[in-house]
Amino acid sequence: MSASLAHEVTPPAPIPPPSLTRNQIRGFWASWGGWTLDGMDSVVYALVLVPALRELLPHSGIVANKGNIGYYGSLSFALFLIGWGLAFCGAPSATGLAACARSCSPSSGIQCSRS
Repeated sequence: MSASLAHEVTPPAPIPPPSLTRNQIRGFWASWGGWTLDGMDSVVYALVLVPALRELLPHSGIVANKGNIGYYGSLSFALFLIGWGLAFCGAPSATGLAACARSCSPSSGIQCSRS
């Protein structure tokens, strides 16, 4: 390659990043706040899990030893996380089902499609 060709090629000018709108910024903070509260929920759940199972397992006829607390605590926390994860897949929540039931009641006059 000759020296004259090296001077002919110029890189394109950098494109400045677009500025965010007010709604995009508000959406970011709302999303961040939701994730923060979800994280807090799981931490609080983990903190009260062992004391709660120590009290509840004997009432269910299960011995509250370390093995049972670990097993049922893991099962309970896994169900908690599955429910949290299903929210991303569009699974209806309990409040969503209740709202659907209210809006589809015979007194509302709305016909619901059951699929």
